[in-house]
Amino acid sequence: MKRIYLVHGTWPNGMFREVVLENQGNWFHSNNDMAQNIYEKFEGQAEIRSFIWSGKNSIKSRSNAAIKLSEMIQEDQKQKKADQIFLVAHSHGGTVVAECLAKYWNKLSALPLGGIICLATPFIYHDERINAERKNKILLMS
Repeated sequence: MKRIYLVHGTWPNGMFREVVLENQGNWFHSNNDMAQNIYEKFEGQAEIRSFIWSGKNSIKSRSNAAIKLSEMIQEDQKQKKADQIFLVAHSHGGTVVAECLAKYWNKLSALPLGGIICLATPFIYHDERINAERKNKILLMS
C-alpha cells in the first residue's frame, strides 16, 4: 500500500480567508478529483492523506506545520505501515515538507520514501543532509 500526502501552500483558500476549510474540494483534499485520479493510478492500493495547516505566510507557521507533518507521518506509519510514502506539495507546502525532512530526519530516515513532488515552491536553501539515494526521488517544478 502506498500513502500519498497532499500538502497545500500559503493561503489555500485565498488571501483573505484565515481558516483552512476541510473537505471543500480544493486540490489538497483527499475527496477531490485529483486524489481520486491518484488512487485509480495506484489501482486502489493507495491511501490519500490531506495535511492541513494554517497556511499563514510566516516562518513560524511553516515550522509549526513541519512539526505536525512529521508527527502525522510517524503516527500514520505506526497505525498502518505503507510500502512507500509520497509527498506532493504546492508553494510553501514544499518548504514545510523540506523543513520536516531536514529537521526531523533522525525520526523519518527509516521511512520508505518513494518520492517528493514540489510545485512552485520558493526554495532559497539546500540541505546536504538529504543523502544521494533520496535526492533522485525529488521532483521540483516551478
